[in-house]
Amino acid sequence: MPRRRIPKSKQPSQPSLSSSVQGPSNLPHAFRTKEKTLELAQCMVALALQAPDFDPSLHALMGLTCAVRDPSVVERDLKALEKGCKESMREKLGLQEGDQVEVGDAEAKDLQDRLWGPQSRKVEHREMMELEQFPRLIEKIIVPTVQALCEDEGLNFATAGPDHRKDYMLVKGPGNQASSSTATNETLATFVSRNIEDGGEPKYSKEGLRVHSQFLASFEAKSHKGIDMRFLKMLLDGEEGRHLESVVLQAAWSVQEAKNGRFVFFFATPYYMLAELVQVDGKWHLLLDQVFTTVRDDPTEGNSRIAHRPLLALLLALFMDHKESFKIEGSSEEIKAKVREKVKELGAAWDPSQLST
Repeated sequence: MPRRRIPKSKQPSQPSLSSSVQGPSNLPHAFRTKEKTLELAQCMVALALQAPDFDPSLHALMGLTCAVRDPSVVERDLKALEKGCKESMREKLGLQEGDQVEVGDAEAKDLQDRLWGPQSRKVEHREMMELEQFPRLIEKIIVPTVQALCEDEGLNFATAGPDHRKDYMLVKGPGNQASSSTATNETLATFVSRNIEDGGEPKYSKEGLRVHSQFLASFEAKSHKGIDMRFLKMLLDGEEGRHLESVVLQAAWSVQEAKNGRFVFFFATPYYMLAELVQVDGKWHLLLDQVFTTVRDDPTEGNSRIAHRPLLALLLALFMDHKESFKIEGSSEEIKAKVREKVKELGAAWDPSQLST
């Protein structure tokens, strides 16, 4: 794909990790769809009437509490994929559990290279997560690999939602190509994507390439201290000045609503942050990894410390999570302790469980 260029006189601005950057303009304000507005209204009426059969602490939306940093999310996913691939090979070769096997070319640099070979580098470019390319990449590369690993050609790909906040689903059934209104799919795994490109005009390097998303950089910086995503507080205090909290809250709720959902991609191509929705002590939280790039040796990054993690392998891991031998391990006790510490810091003033007593 030809790269878009701009006059060389325009210089890219440098993102500040410490600054608070206004977020993307292409996301709606929180919860303005008809279905979500209706659900919120029902919750608020139940709260106001103190309905005996409504426990706000058990409602998924009301249980959303905070997002904290977990630098192991992506590594746990890739580790699960490699473990599952090795187990699959042992089964096919009739080997015992302790027997050593290698996935693909043992000399290859990483798991992605070993799975797909050198051709995987051809699709690993700055535009691979653009809205018109991302679904095609999943359909043409990831899904056939899932079918091969599961030995099931009945597995397919389906999507739901607008481009900037889309659900990507692995289904047992006809997928998006179903022509019959009676066709049914069984959703095996879902991950949610949230496009958080900066609002306003995109920024480019002098070579005409997109530069780092300032909002994503600000997002990562704030994740170190944890992010408050309590719905009641936002509802009563308003969204003014809390755009990041609104984006995180909407994303977490989308994962809750998705069938067999667990992970969400926040991306501003070619950069992404992967998050995992978890439940700790009855409340829901997002675990946020660091920002990674999909491109190795990015010419626009210079001395950037942004690490590369192979996107194809990561997407495959998310779709293979439905299979027991590829199951991604949960967060560590250390991270759960960090979650509890953040919950304690937030206090009980907006805890919905206090409203039912």
